[in-house]
Amino acid sequence: MKMNRMASAHHASVVGCIALCFFCVGVLAAPPAGLAAEAKKDNILFKVAFGALIGTETGMRLEPVRNSTILKSGDKFKMMLEMEKKCYLYVIYKNSQGEMSLLFPYDIEQFETNYQTSRKYFLPPREAWYELDSRTGSETFYVIASSQRLRDVEYLFTRYDSAEPSRKRGIALQVLSALDRIRAENRDYTIVAEAPLTSDTTTRGVERSQGADPTDISSLATQVRASDFYSKTYVIEHR
Repeated sequence: MKMNRMASAHHASVVGCIALCFFCVGVLAAPPAGLAAEAKKDNILFKVAFGALIGTETGMRLEPVRNSTILKSGDKFKMMLEMEKKCYLYVIYKNSQGEMSLLFPYDIEQFETNYQTSRKYFLPPREAWYELDSRTGSETFYVIASSQRLRDVEYLFTRYDSAEPSRKRGIALQVLSALDRIRAENRDYTIVAEAPLTSDTTTRGVERSQGADPTDISSLATQVRASDFYSKTYVIEHR
């Protein structure tokens, strides 16, 4: 009996020691409170500019595109993106007929090849501008930033681009459904800040200044800070 008591006492001591060791390891391994949240904060940081050229060839002016901006056939528009922290940016376009395009990245492989911070990406590239044709209606643009690649959306656009015309509408509806689901899953994401880098007054002054390029949409840029996910929808009312 004495041996059993000693064995039991020794067993209890070992178990207690093991439990204490696990407790210590757990304490050492666990990050301080708030550290994980701090690591996620501001992991999305980029600039976006969306502008339209309005007026005649002899008197065109640059205006920011906001939600429900009204434009007419012949007006031109352009977008600029610039990452300041590595994240995954997407710009998806749906025209008034329900047709869709992935405007950015330019192609899916770009994420692995030509995708850099502190570099301006223009949509369309270089000096080109999109121009509204004669088909009126709502032109919708989805700007999305994510800390993780949206591979299901990428896959759907790969299918969409290679699909027969008769099947494209069905795949477009799947894209919209996927976007709704992703936004619902990230409904608690935090926009830390969304601020214009210049005021409207400053922008107008730049347009009038001698030698300035009145078509430089970088002057309309807004800086976006967010945690993990960001989504914004622009609708151009094409009349």
